[in-house]
Amino acid sequence: MNWTRLVTCLAIMLAIAPAFGCIGLSAQILNVLVGQRVKAQYDGLKKQRVAIVVTSGMTADGPDYSMELLSRLIKGRLQQNIKEVELIPSHEIANIMDSQGYDANYVEIGQTLKANKVVVVEVSSYSLREGATLYKGRAMYSTRVYDIESGEVRFNRGPINIAFPESGQPVTDTNAIQFEKTFLNELSYRISRYFYDYAIEEEFGRDAILSN
Repeated sequence: MNWTRLVTCLAIMLAIAPAFGCIGLSAQILNVLVGQRVKAQYDGLKKQRVAIVVTSGMTADGPDYSMELLSRLIKGRLQQNIKEVELIPSHEIANIMDSQGYDANYVEIGQTLKANKVVVVEVSSYSLREGATLYKGRAMYSTRVYDIESGEVRFNRGPINIAFPESGQPVTDTNAIQFEKTFLNELSYRISRYFYDYAIEEEFGRDAILSN
């Protein structure tokens, strides 16, 4: 079963059902879904020594701090959800990346770090505002997994666009620092979930986390 397509279809149904007075239908759909789990798209990080590399080509709206925070959030989710994964400390990765320069060879980086896998997240665009009165996070990102023993890419997704939240958030409701943390938390969720099973109900009402 294609869970991604199913989730998308059901999310649309849940969104439009109340508009037609079908609140009961929405509740029934949720009751059916509770307890169901979406399988990882790639489960090859279990019992592996893994380097997480987050890179960005931006100079204006996506400073290194943002990518460092995204890396930490991804690592936290993977550590929490994948059994016996060993995540290489960020400072060790940073030292190797500095010596590699712009055209990094991720297989060589993995070999130097004695990693089994290198997860590379490339963020090619990044912004947090939509006009003067609205926060709305936007990013384009790609995710790859390098198997260091074979030197091959075992997993590849993207480029993918994210806009969050869909309707934006008024600048009067939060501040730039807090909004960026919320946006990066959502981005880390969407990237990390490639690698572990998760409850299908997590897909619904993602925008609602802004009010929590």
